[in-house]
This record gives sequence, structure tokens and C-alpha cells, in this order.
Amino acid sequence: MSFDEYVARHLKANKDVNERDFRKRLRETVAAKNSGCLCGCGNPIWAVGSAVAGHMCFSCITGESDPSGDFEIDETLERSRHEDKSGHER
Repeated sequence: MSFDEYVARHLKANKDVNERDFRKRLRETVAAKNSGCLCGCGNPIWAVGSAVAGHMCFSCITGESDPSGDFEIDETLERSRHEDKSGHER
């Protein structure tokens, strides 16, 4: 999902959230994920969840093991497709 699409979806579901503040937090977590930021457990952070819960992975935020049915920002997924598990370009 694109950055702007997710912001619109999040704001629609969370009417009390300040758009400017949320955009800033989400942009920071997208940049952190793209820079290789890891959760305390060693997995890559989940940008969407980390904008609300702090720099943690999907499993640590939700308690679930499979993030495949949940949202993530496109630009973080595009980067992960081009890297191997060690973070090196393929």
C-alpha cells in the first residue's frame, strides 16, 4: 500500500489522530526500516505498526507470526525484495 493510501486509511479509522504528527512518525519508521532498523528480537521492524507502537516487528506488536495478510508501506517492501536476509543487495 502506498504511504498516502495508508495515511488516509489510518486517519479514517482513527479520527483523533493528528495527520501531520502521524505522517511524520510513519515517515520516520519507513526510513528506519529502510535503513535496516531491527526490533529488539532481531527481526526487521514493521513500519506501519512501529509508527504507533515504537520500533518493533510485526510479531512483537501483534503477537501473530504471519504478517502476509496485513498492510505494509510499498517502499519498504520494494527494498526488502532487493536484499537478501543479511541486508545485502541482490
